[in-house]
Amino acid sequence: MHNIEEEPNKTCGLDFDKHVIPLLHLGFNTIPLRQDYVTPNIPSTNDIYNNPESLTEENVRKNRHLFYNIATIFGKSHVKDKDGNDQFLNCLDIDSDEVFTHLTKISINGKVVNLIDELHKSTYVTKILKTNGYHIYWFSHRQNNTIRTSDCKSGCEFEIKTDNGGHCSLPPSSHRNNPNFHYKSVGQNIITIDDDLYDDLLRHLSEFIREKPSARVNHLNLLSSQPQCKTLLSDCPRIASAIAIAYLNGSRDEIVFNLSGYLWHENLKLETAENVVKELCEITEDEEIKNRLEVVRRTYEKADARKLITGRNKLVEILERVVGIVAANRIIDEISEVLSKNKNTVLSELNPNIRNELSGHIFETICYNPPKFFVAHAIKKQILICKTTGYVNNESMEFSNMESLRYGDVIINALPKKITRYENPLNNTIIKYEIEFTLPSGESFTTKPKTSIEIVSELRIRSSVYKPQAAEEALNAILNGAQRDNKISTVRQIDTPGFYYVDGKIISSGINQSQNYPSTENLRKCTEFLNELIIRSKHPEILVSVIKWGMLAPFSFVFKQLGDEGRERWMP
Repeated sequence: MHNIEEEPNKTCGLDFDKHVIPLLHLGFNTIPLRQDYVTPNIPSTNDIYNNPESLTEENVRKNRHLFYNIATIFGKSHVKDKDGNDQFLNCLDIDSDEVFTHLTKISINGKVVNLIDELHKSTYVTKILKTNGYHIYWFSHRQNNTIRTSDCKSGCEFEIKTDNGGHCSLPPSSHRNNPNFHYKSVGQNIITIDDDLYDDLLRHLSEFIREKPSARVNHLNLLSSQPQCKTLLSDCPRIASAIAIAYLNGSRDEIVFNLSGYLWHENLKLETAENVVKELCEITEDEEIKNRLEVVRRTYEKADARKLITGRNKLVEILERVVGIVAANRIIDEISEVLSKNKNTVLSELNPNIRNELSGHIFETICYNPPKFFVAHAIKKQILICKTTGYVNNESMEFSNMESLRYGDVIINALPKKITRYENPLNNTIIKYEIEFTLPSGESFTTKPKTSIEIVSELRIRSSVYKPQAAEEALNAILNGAQRDNKISTVRQIDTPGFYYVDGKIISSGINQSQNYPSTENLRKCTEFLNELIIRSKHPEILVSVIKWGMLAPFSFVFKQLGDEGRERWMP
């Protein structure tokens, strides 16, 4: 077996700059493989998985001699999206002909679509040894749960890799069972960002997954009456840090059990609860992390089976016993603040039947008595008005089992799929949106940054507005609903090119500034030329003013923003 400490200066079998560096820049969490084509040529992949930021080009180049073959692990990528947000690497590994055939005949809006071909056109795909085998890669803004072949029915195997449970070889590595076969890139030279693909794949492939109480398939239960609290994985360390002071020997099992119950009652996914406990164990150096995670899973399975579990109140009792009333209240307040920050309070106030029907759609309430909504329907790909039937108005706040949704008029025959909000720091009264719309026919188009009124006008031109009088109200309502659900990305920018004073800094907008510094010789020639101009000028003081104002002219609007104080600060 190759020793990773041997031959540090040896050149590997790959062309490092041609093969490794481009894959690193795409966002793959690259790891070197040994000459056996399968074993990582580093002591542990955990260091990279837990600290992907360490995958700088400089650090990878230091280990170039280890790359006999190349692979990637999954989870958080070392590359962020254009807005600086974390993104997580996923891979669909097609292991069976049954799954391949099924994905080539997906029905979408009455049309048969070859999903695999479509993914070839949009993201990075590699061909593997099996006849119908592919690795399909994409980024998401959340870390999804891994689906393993053991979760699938016999003969219908596939995997969705999302964590450090395994790696995938990348081109041009050789296959471990056939060294003459090399992995090939057959898709695009980019890894697409798609926050919906994971759920879409599981919806299409749900019939191939074994029924079991695992968290990996919990989210397939679309009839769940509990609205999901949108606590992000990035919030888990804050919850763990809050409770770590009380996480002492002798009380750890009780704390994990009741913390798990508390998080379940707050409608957090099992994945999030597991991450909280993982963070807690790491902070406190708890070596029994496997046992703690098993407690979390058993608690969630028990709760999902509708068996009684304790939660917040019992957790408070334990914390008071360990650290006292004051500290216990501080811990609970901190956890509650994180949970309430992300909870969709609008959903939690609705009848469970209504919550189920609205699940997966963007909506906004426009009337409370009786309830009425605008809904951007993800399946119909339309914005509709929606009312409730069987509504009972009573003081007890008890929900009626007969209450359900009744869809009414189609307002806009298009679905906002991706929304970007543009804010002008100089004028907060004008908000513009860039919206990617999908039509029921499957076609899509994207508006340029426009106000909601202008977008409605464009939709009318495209014959997609069915109820003109309600269209602007409906679109604004859906935009507010999307904002509430954190489904809008925000960009702060100024439309007009120039220099501006924003948030205590001078910024440029639409200005292409060159960083080419003049040589010493060019500077000398320039000063000699200016000196000669002054000598020959009849009014040198005018020439000096012209040069000075020529240098300051691009910042004229900054002067206006700063007023007299700015002029005093700037003028020599």
